Amino acid sequence: ENLFDSLCFRSSPLHTHANHTLELDITPGEEELLTNMRKTTRHAIRKAEKEGVTVDISIQPHYLSRFWPLYEQTKNRHGFVPFKRPFLEAQSREFIENNLGYFAIARHKNKDVAGAMLMHYSDTVFYYHGASIKLPSSIPAAQLLQWEAIKEAKRRGATKYNFWGIAPDNQPNHPFAGITTFKKGFGGRAIDYMHAQDYPLSLGYWKLWLIDSGRKKKRGF
Repeated sequence: ENLFDSLCFRSSPLHTHANHTLELDITPGEEELLTNMRKTTRHAIRKAEKEGVTVDISIQPHYLSRFWPLYEQTKNRHGFVPFKRPFLEAQSREFIENNLGYFAIARHKNKDVAGAMLMHYSDTVFYYHGASIKLPSSIPAAQLLQWEAIKEAKRRGATKYNFWGIAPDNQPNHPFAGITTFKKGFGGRAIDYMHAQDYPLSLGYWKLWLIDSGRKKKRGF
């Protein structure tokens, strides 16, 4: 930070990557990974299996049409600012269709109930987009979805599974606080990165700074 300050960079209003992430070493066997999870998470996975939840894994582009309705319901329920469908379609074309990632869709009683879009780079699979419908607590499909996504990452030869964004420990009211509790149930270690930095090249930068500052306020972080 001191180096960037000395070079006249400034902290960007918006993050362009996850500043705080959770990464799980997936080299141990499945039983050890399960043992290292929070007890309630492990129980939820077993319960979802008993309740008949199944998970489909695919690199087929048409899975985006199954993921998108779940994503829209998640947006409406939580009120976050979503990505546009053309953006997800472009990501699917460039990554998923080239086997640099995959979709995971959880089903219960022949209905899609949760989904994830995951990216695979080098030795790491990233849980990049997630979505679900509101389900009773007796149907913990999201936990099984993550577990099947982790097992697929192992089959692909990845050694790390990155859960993407989490809330900082000192911000209990952060918009990611709830999902952070969910993600940490699987184990792993938190990794903090430096916030994105801007280097103003012209006065036009300040117009963009105002726009991004407004977007930050709307997002809540």
